[in-house]
Amino acid sequence: MRGNLNLEKEFEKFGNKQRSRDRIVDLYSEDHVVELLEKKAECEDWTVVEKHPGLEHGVDLKLQKGNRVIVIEAKGERKARTQHGAVKGALGAIIMHMTEGTADRAYCVAFPSTDAFRNLACSIPTMPRQRLGLNIILVEETGLLNILFPNALNPSKVNRFDELFNLG
Repeated sequence: MRGNLNLEKEFEKFGNKQRSRDRIVDLYSEDHVVELLEKKAECEDWTVVEKHPGLEHGVDLKLQKGNRVIVIEAKGERKARTQHGAVKGALGAIIMHMTEGTADRAYCVAFPSTDAFRNLACSIPTMPRQRLGLNIILVEETGLLNILFPNALNPSKVNRFDELFNLG
């Protein structure tokens, strides 16, 4: 997959001689998380209007359907970064893309659905998630989304992105 090629180049760049042992399982890579979200969005008639995977500058995925927009910053696991660091990085990145007065926008950070990411997502206090209107998406390989909505204490399984806008 393309994600592995990018990671191999990154490992070569930093002189890592143990690439084969350090290679990341695709399921948990950032590129794979974005790929799963993109496939799900297209199945639900959302249009990908912006995509900057991996180390490219910009939001990882921006989706649009009518006047509704979903802005997603995704992170995955890397050998050189902990899940804690990934969560902090995603939160900082999505905040930089937020704009005022956007009731027709949903802001999300997305991670692979692992126990570690789930625990970290649930440890983010409700108050800042509410004030920021921040949704946390835990993506399963099946395409199922577990979303921690801004007011929720635990993630909810959802079938469609429309549920971010309570459109069901």
